[in-house]
Amino acid sequence: MQTEAVIEFTRDNVGPLRSLEEVLAGGIVKDVIPALTGQPRDVIIVSPTNTVKEVIQILANSGVTSLPVVQDSVCYGFVDMLDILGYFVKCFVPVPGQDLTNSDWHLLGSNYFNMMDRSLFFESSRICDIRDMQSTLPQVVLDSPLPLLLGILSSSQRSIVAVTENQGVVVSQSDVIRFMAKNIPRFNDNVRYATVSSSLCNRRHIITVGPDVPAAQAFYLMWQKGEPAVAVVDKNGQLAANLSLSDLKGLEQTSFPMLFGTVHDFIFTRVVSPVLPPVSVFPESTFEHCLLLMTATKVHHLWVVDRNYVPITMLSMQDIIWATGRSVWNIQ
Repeated sequence: MQTEAVIEFTRDNVGPLRSLEEVLAGGIVKDVIPALTGQPRDVIIVSPTNTVKEVIQILANSGVTSLPVVQDSVCYGFVDMLDILGYFVKCFVPVPGQDLTNSDWHLLGSNYFNMMDRSLFFESSRICDIRDMQSTLPQVVLDSPLPLLLGILSSSQRSIVAVTENQGVVVSQSDVIRFMAKNIPRFNDNVRYATVSSSLCNRRHIITVGPDVPAAQAFYLMWQKGEPAVAVVDKNGQLAANLSLSDLKGLEQTSFPMLFGTVHDFIFTRVVSPVLPPVSVFPESTFEHCLLLMTATKVHHLWVVDRNYVPITMLSMQDIIWATGRSVWNIQ
C-alpha cells in the first residue's frame, strides 16, 4: 500500500517572490541550517583509534546512525553499522569480492559466535581498520555558497558535509531538502511539476531481496553497492517492506546475532518503531509531491513503483538535490 501525506502550503509570508533557484544560487550554507534547527548542531565524534566495541556502544547510546571520525581537527568521514558489518564480512569471506552463498552466511553466523566468546573483532578491531584514513570528508564554511554545497551533496555518495568552523558540526542532505520544502512556493513551475520519469530520477538499479534471506545479507548488499536502502518484495515481486541504515539504529553487540536471522524476523522483532508500509510514488508523481512527501514522512528515499506496486527504481534526497542543482547552476 502506498503511504500518502496531506500537506498544505500557501504563498503567504514568503517575501519577494524570487524563485527558489535564485535564492539558492545567491545563498550561503548558513542560510540552510538555521531554517531547520535554529543553531548548527553539535554531534558526537569518535577517533580512528576507537574500537568497534566502543563505537557500537556509542551508536546505541546516542541513538544516531553514524558518527564522524575526527583526528587532529580533520574529519575522515563517518562510520556506521553498515561499515562495521561490511568489514566483518570482508574478514571472513572465502574469496574477497565473491558473492556469498547461503552456506557462507551460515558460516559467518558461526564465526560471529566464536569471536564473541573470545572478544575478538569487537575489541581488537579499530575504526582505522575499517575507514580509509587517506581521504577526508568534504568541508565547507558557513559562508560557502550554496551551489558549492549542492554540488558536493549531489555528485557523490556524501549525505553529510563538515562545517570547518566548528569541529563535529555538519550540514546534511536533510537540511537542504527541508529548506527547499519550506520554500516550495518559490519554485519555478518547470521544476515544481517535473515528473519522476521525465527528469527527477537518475537512479536505475535497485536492490531487492525476499523476506527469507538473512538480514545481514540484505544490509551487506546495501553496503557493498553503496545504496541507501533495500526493497523487500513478496513472491509476486511487489514492494512489501524496506530496510535502511536507520533500521540498525540502537543495535548493540548483544543484539548483533539478530542480523543472522531472516529479514522477516529482523523487521518484526528488531525494528523498535511501528512497522509502516514503505513510502512510494509513481513515475508520474511530481517534484513537488515527492519533496513534500519526503519531508512529511522524514524518509531519505522514495520507492518508485508501477501500478502493481512492483518497485522500478528509487528516488533519493541526492536525486532531488541534483535535479534542483541543475536549475541553480543554469542561472549562475
